[in-house]
Amino acid sequence: MANEAASFIDEAFMGIIKEYPTIYDRSYKDLKDKSTKSNCWREVAQRLDKPVDIVKRRYERIRM
Repeated sequence: MANEAASFIDEAFMGIIKEYPTIYDRSYKDLKDKSTKSNCWREVAQRLDKPVDIVKRRYERIRM
């Protein structure tokens, strides 16, 4: 049951990330633009009410 809840939360988290292709899509034109990418991470963190570094770490852990 706990794993199902965690999976649901991870899916919701990745749903938010999916709205920001600059973060993950290697074919996206702004992928290497650090300012744009930083702004995207800031927006995601703001939506989740979490610090940016925590959000980035969570994303990296899910992607593994």
